Amino acid sequence: MVKLLNSNKTTFLSLFFCFLILAAFEAQIGEAKCTRPSKGYRSRCVGYRCNSYCMQSEGAYSGSCMMQNSGGFACYCHYYRC
Repeated sequence: MVKLLNSNKTTFLSLFFCFLILAAFEAQIGEAKCTRPSKGYRSRCVGYRCNSYCMQSEGAYSGSCMMQNSGGFACYCHYYRC
C-alpha cells in the first residue's frame, strides 16, 4: 500500500513539474513583442544611438538598426506589447 502511494506521489510530482515547464514556455510565447520603425530618429542609423533613442524617447525596451527593402538601414524600436 505504501509503495502504491509513493508511486502516485512521484507520478503527480512529475506531471506537475512538466506542467510548470510548459507554462513557463507558454508565458514567453504568449508575450507579444512588437518591432516598429522609430517615429523620430532621423540621423544615420548607429546601433547604440538608436537603442538609446528608443528607450529614452519612445518608451521601448530596446532599439536596433534593421535593413529596409531599399537597402538602407533604419532605426526600429522593440516593445514588449503592441
